[in-house]
Amino acid sequence: MFWISLAYLLLEVVLAYFLRASVFERGNRSSAIVPIARTLLSDGVFGTSPGNPTASNEPLYSFFLAVTFFIFGKNWLGLVVMQSLVHIAGALILKRLAGLFFPEKGVSFLAFLLVLFYPFYITQAITVADTTVFTTLLAFSAYLTFRVASGSRNGSGMAAVAGIVFGLLLLTRQSILSIIPFAVLYILINPFHRKRSLLKAAILVATCIMTVLPWIARNYSYTQKVFISTHGGIELWFAFNPETRWYLENDVSVDGMRKQVPGVFPELADTGSTAFRNSLEAERHEFEVFSAKGIDYIRTAPGKCISMIPLKFIKFWSVVKNPSSHPVEDTKNLVGPWDLLYTFYYTPLLVLGLTGMFLALKRKRPWLLLFFYLTGFTIFHSIVYGFTRLRVPLDQFLILYASFVLTEFISSIKKRFAS
Repeated sequence: MFWISLAYLLLEVVLAYFLRASVFERGNRSSAIVPIARTLLSDGVFGTSPGNPTASNEPLYSFFLAVTFFIFGKNWLGLVVMQSLVHIAGALILKRLAGLFFPEKGVSFLAFLLVLFYPFYITQAITVADTTVFTTLLAFSAYLTFRVASGSRNGSGMAAVAGIVFGLLLLTRQSILSIIPFAVLYILINPFHRKRSLLKAAILVATCIMTVLPWIARNYSYTQKVFISTHGGIELWFAFNPETRWYLENDVSVDGMRKQVPGVFPELADTGSTAFRNSLEAERHEFEVFSAKGIDYIRTAPGKCISMIPLKFIKFWSVVKNPSSHPVEDTKNLVGPWDLLYTFYYTPLLVLGLTGMFLALKRKRPWLLLFFYLTGFTIFHSIVYGFTRLRVPLDQFLILYASFVLTEFISSIKKRFAS
């Protein structure tokens, strides 16, 4: 595994070398995350510039980037090495989880190999995006939750660590809120030691809250409001407004709706001085305005919101990559090589993964935990909005089940030839 991991790391470095000029320009909200990381190092302030604190992003990935810049400086090689090492750690964690689920020889190693070289994960390790960090923490949370629920030694201590990991996930993407109740439920339905299970669930929730609390207190000190980040307001508006269906149906990123902001919300253009518009107070005001508009649409057009749920579900699990990365005017009938590659590797993974889940159910394996993870995220993104890039962290669990199916298939072939 050491040499395989080294080969993976070298592959990432070689790929990043050819893309080095654009590494810090690509990625989700990279235009904000990179300045925040640099300001953290230079000024000790979580903000886009010295003296301008922000709460527009969940903080963990920016802190991760700041640590990377501190160790390596702001260069493409340091970013790629750090994110690749995090991904290797995630593959090792999934290997351990696969071993707990399927003791059959070869399953855990194959899962490690397939996760390590999964094409989308490879691209995310050379991109300014939180996907690699979030995916690794997600695997770690599943591993810890399973160990806590299975009654392993030092269960209370492990529950505390699990709570910290869930807290870190919350500080990376707030969508993990859709999973935490399922993780608690999985621990509580443990048929052994009911009182002990209740205690461990309580410890998990308490440590999760304690992990997030300092950041919430920081935001409250600026705005007298309780929140992790303010961008959830505009995300709510993206999910619930008259234009959402068009963006989903045409595979266009909902970020394109930002151009409508000045016309739809003129009050945000009249909030006073430039200094105010660049302040956390202005971000809070923006959060409240966007949230109110999204909630108002849910209240006035509930039927339209409900009717979009099947479409959002399809987009979340689609074998066609979406949204398109091309400009809006070029999206019609435009399919690039990366889109075809996505369909080529994801379609068999989906089939094999679902087959593995079914076989695990029949064999009475501990399949319920990962089913909870898949269900929680699917419900959340089917209600809000789902794109394939938001589903990608779940693909590692499909890989786990697909590895079991492939191992069983290879084993049966060997037996036939041996006989």
